[in-house]
Amino acid sequence: MNNELYLERAKICAVCPDIRTNKLLGKTCGDIGKPTKFENGDPKTCGCVLYLKARMKDQSCPQNKW
Repeated sequence: MNNELYLERAKICAVCPDIRTNKLLGKTCGDIGKPTKFENGDPKTCGCVLYLKARMKDQSCPQNKW
């Protein structure tokens, strides 16, 4: 993956209200390892480590922000 795409994804994640900071792993999508859903059943958070997931070309945001 090119660095520009990673930086674009990281910028989107940085302003998401669901981001958490883990002392060992850095920023995560919600609580690490604990995916959540909206009341209607749509994915809200995935529990991933963002610096890893945002670098994977075939991955996407659970809220379809990227």
